[in-house]
Amino acid sequence: MYREDHLAYFRALIEGHDVVGWNPWWAENATELERSLPRAEFLRLKFGKVNYAAVILQQLGVSIDWSPLGRKQAAWAELHESVVDERGRPRPEIRAAGYGGAIGAYERGEIDEGTKRLRKYVRTLGGLDELEHAHALEDIEFDAEGFIQEGLRDAGVAILRVVGSHPSGNDLFDPPIQRAREKLHELGETAG
Repeated sequence: MYREDHLAYFRALIEGHDVVGWNPWWAENATELERSLPRAEFLRLKFGKVNYAAVILQQLGVSIDWSPLGRKQAAWAELHESVVDERGRPRPEIRAAGYGGAIGAYERGEIDEGTKRLRKYVRTLGGLDELEHAHALEDIEFDAEGFIQEGLRDAGVAILRVVGSHPSGNDLFDPPIQRAREKLHELGETAG
C-alpha cells in the first residue's frame, strides 16, 4: 500500500513542516502510487488529496495535528498548476491579486489601503448566495490567521477586524465572524 516515506510526507505536510506542496509531490509520485495502490484507493487519494491523506493517517492510528500551514497546503492542493510555483504554493502575483488586490497591499505593508480594498471586496459578497458568501468569509478569516503565522501581524489583525465587523445573526456567516472576534481577543486586539 503506502510506503513509510509517503506517510511521513502526509504527516509533515499536515503538521506544517517545510515540505514541498501536494501538487509537485503528486506529480513526482502519482505513477508509482497508481501501480502500487488498488485503483479505488489511488482515485480516493488523487481526488481527496491532503484531506484524504489525513484520513489514511487516522485509519492507521497516526496522531496528527492540523497546523494553519497544513490547512493552507490542503487549500493550495486544489489550485490549478498554472497558478502555483514549483513548491506548490500560490505564485506571488496570483496571491497579491487576492480580494481585489487587498492581499498585495497588505504584503507591501499598506494596511489602510489593504483594508479599504478588502472592505470593497466584502461588499461584493452580498451578490453571492448565502453559502458562497459564508465560504468567502471563512477563506478571508483563514487568510488572516495565515498572515499572522507568517509574521505579518498588522495585516492579519486588520483582516480579522474586517471579518469581525461583518454583520452577524446569520447561522452561515456567524462561525467565521465569531472565530475572527475570538482570535482578535486572543491577540489582545479590539474588533473595531
